[in-house]
Amino acid sequence: MEQPMAPGTAAAADGDQQEGDDDRSFGRQYSAASARSAASTASSVKRTRTGRASISSLSSYVPKLNAQFVGTIVDEEEMEKTFSPAQRAVNNALNSYAWQLFITLAVCTDFCITIMDTDSRAVGQAPPAGVKELMLTCLILYCLEFSAVLFVQRHRVFHSVGNIFDFALVCIGLLEVVSAELSQGLGGARLLKPTRVARILRLVRKFLHVKELKRLFQMAANCCRTLIWSFIFCFVVLTMWSLICVETLHPLVQELADEGFWENCDTCRESFTSVMHSNLTLFKTIIAGDSWGLIAVPVCTRYPQAALVFVGAQLTVVYGVLNLVVAVVVDTF
Repeated sequence: MEQPMAPGTAAAADGDQQEGDDDRSFGRQYSAASARSAASTASSVKRTRTGRASISSLSSYVPKLNAQFVGTIVDEEEMEKTFSPAQRAVNNALNSYAWQLFITLAVCTDFCITIMDTDSRAVGQAPPAGVKELMLTCLILYCLEFSAVLFVQRHRVFHSVGNIFDFALVCIGLLEVVSAELSQGLGGARLLKPTRVARILRLVRKFLHVKELKRLFQMAANCCRTLIWSFIFCFVVLTMWSLICVETLHPLVQELADEGFWENCDTCRESFTSVMHSNLTLFKTIIAGDSWGLIAVPVCTRYPQAALVFVGAQLTVVYGVLNLVVAVVVDTF
């Protein structure tokens, strides 16, 4: 025969049973939350692996450009696994400090002798002795360097923008030498001479390890598209004001020119004869700041209503468009 439990003892038993139920319920909730977290993590990892796999599969076909003008982001570890001993030796030589220093000095020398050759041809004189030989030596050095890079990277060499740029410089240099020999001083290679300015970029690439210079190139690459659209926008605004200038200011300028104004100015009469002439005048006087009052002051003095056009164009372009361009470029970063 069971003994009846005391009221205090029954209450304690009920409390212990309730706590056990709570613990088991919390344990089940915690296990379910852990399972959901693990499933979410596994799904995320799976997506990440899938994304990496897709990027890796596309990397062999689509070059990934770098804002520092150093070319493609190449997976060097994967590439080195496929190197033969000869390729690995050549790659180590190309990446050595001694070779980098040597090729940097060669590029600096090429840059200096290019300046000397350009100055000599500008005054109609023959370049100093040894200049042509040094330029040819530098070109041969560039050919050897690119040949070594081609030997190491094989079909992946053109996945890098930097390698494409070096290849273009080598081809243009060889074409310049061949054209100079075929024309024999007749000027057939003069069209290729300005391309030597691209060698300056090769010199800059050698100094991209400098933090400040690297940052400048990153910023320039990132805001190029913004600057292009800003120039187009500025041109559109100038053209709108040019239409107004041709319609309103051109007759006034012609009247003042007939009265003897601007006798020593050959282009003042034609400042607003067409939209493109007006664009050039506004760009020269407003943006470049070249003698703004040469035309504006006499016209505004005789015809005060013309000040609405001149001052309006000045305020719109200088304090509107140009400051807006600066604001957009700054906002890009």
